[in-house]
Amino acid sequence: MRVGYTSEFLACSAPYSCSRFVLSSPLVASPFHIYNVYLSGVLGHLPCYPDSAVFFKGFESAAGMRVRGKHMTMSDPLAKIKRKLQEEIEQLSHELNIELPKEIAVARAHGDLSENAEYKFAKERQTYVNAKIAQLKKRMGDLGMLNLNNIPKDRSGYGSRVVVLDVARDVKVEYKLVSSEEVDAEKGLISTTSPIGRALLNRRVGDEIEVATPAGKKEFEIVELVTIHDGE
Repeated sequence: MRVGYTSEFLACSAPYSCSRFVLSSPLVASPFHIYNVYLSGVLGHLPCYPDSAVFFKGFESAAGMRVRGKHMTMSDPLAKIKRKLQEEIEQLSHELNIELPKEIAVARAHGDLSENAEYKFAKERQTYVNAKIAQLKKRMGDLGMLNLNNIPKDRSGYGSRVVVLDVARDVKVEYKLVSSEEVDAEKGLISTTSPIGRALLNRRVGDEIEVATPAGKKEFEIVELVTIHDGE
């Protein structure tokens, strides 16, 4: 059985031992033992299934979990969003520090800055990009502070799927609480910072809530809840 991922390989040889590993974060298990081989290098002799030689690359658990020793830790469902934000920060930083200074220098060379449209545009763009980078870095910091293991297991939170009964219409509606970057109203993905999202946070099955929406006041009863822990 293999869970996790590895950048290199695992080599096991008889009799019942594994002697050298060059891996990033794999988990190796025989029918009798399970090990987390996390560090690179020689780890000595560990019990292993006899006469086995296993080579594997780029394998990741479909369950989205990593096992370390006897403890299960949840993988980061926000990793893709963080990468996207970081890429945007790097692109804007390149524009701010490399491209815009060149444009401003060229515009200055034209003289009479008071009527220089190119210079004015470049300076305005510089101000905008600088503010946008600060905003993205703050968002990265906010996401970095979100510890998924601290999300309650018996109440709604980020990643929860919540089915509510619209009391006035007597119909059920399903929502999933996500970050602002993941919002898709057509798929029922709503931000935890939206009016409905905020009202649904920290709720249990049977709770009744009232939400002020653009369409008027809504009354909901929570009839089903699947937290991010259950979903994983």
